Amino acid sequence: MFKTALRVPHFEDDKIDASSLILADQMNPCQAKQIGTGQFVLNSYKVRPRLNQKFSSTEKLGIFLQLTI
Repeated sequence: MFKTALRVPHFEDDKIDASSLILADQMNPCQAKQIGTGQFVLNSYKVRPRLNQKFSSTEKLGIFLQLTI
């Protein structure tokens, strides 16, 4: 298990929104011409979700979340 502290700034409830959290096994930046096209392309990243959401200690774990302020 890995534990870490995150400092999150305070925002007013009516001024911030968040997408669903996606656990991914691959997250890669996209070229400008690919943005908004194809499966799993979210903004400027291609995010491949891990369907079973189980990761071993040797696998990479990506966490994708979009915040709107």
